[in-house]
Amino acid sequence: MASQTQRRQGRRSRRRPTRPRRWQVASGKPAGTRLGFSNYLGLAGALLAMIVLFSLLSSHFLTYDMFSTIANQIPDLVVMSVGMTFVLIIAVIVVAVVLDTYRSRRKRA
Repeated sequence: MASQTQRRQGRRSRRRPTRPRRWQVASGKPAGTRLGFSNYLGLAGALLAMIVLFSLLSSHFLTYDMFSTIANQIPDLVVMSVGMTFVLIIAVIVVAVVLDTYRSRRKRA
C-alpha cells in the first residue's frame, strides 16, 4: 500500500497546464514588457496614409460639407445600431428560454 506522501507526490506529477496569471497577458509575457499602443502603430500608420491619399485625390475630402454630411448621418446610424443590438439581445434570451424548456422536458421523459 502506498503511503500518503507517495500519493501526494503522484498527484503533483499530474498537474494541469497553468493559465496565465493576472499580471501576464495571453502570450505568457509579463504585461509590463508590452506597451499598449505599440500594437496599434500599424493601424494608425495605415489610417494616416489613407487620409493623406484621399485628401490628395479629392478636393472634397477634408471640407466642412463632408463633416456636416457625416454629422447628419450619425443619428440615423445610432438608432439603427441600438435597434439591432436589442434584436440580438432578445434573440439570445429567446434561444436560452427555448433551450431551457427543451432540457426540462427531456429530463421528465
